[in-house]
Amino acid sequence: MTDRIGCCISGCGRTFKREPGESETTVVMCGRHWRMGDDGMRKRHKQLRKRVRWFERKWKTRRNAIERAPKVWAKFHRAWERACAADHALWHRIKEDVTIKVAFGAEDAPRRRRKELA
Repeated sequence: MTDRIGCCISGCGRTFKREPGESETTVVMCGRHWRMGDDGMRKRHKQLRKRVRWFERKWKTRRNAIERAPKVWAKFHRAWERACAADHALWHRIKEDVTIKVAFGAEDAPRRRRKELA
């Protein structure tokens, strides 16, 4: 296993440090290619990530109470899985969108601009 993860867009040479415990199948997209994705999809992905993190926080803080009530646990778990699945599917749609743009030569991804000194 290498200690670097490459951007998932073919032809991009950007790599990222692999954190301890990350699996070999971890997929990452560099910031330049991420900004090539559709703005609406990226905003929705941000909302879904926020929802997934909310479920993770609730699970960590109220795990015992949730596990003791089987109906609550089942409902909580289904909602968490739906949020994770939607987040995962949307990430892959964004990746597909960017891959198509790169294939057609739309490599003019917006770069981060330096903040103007006022």
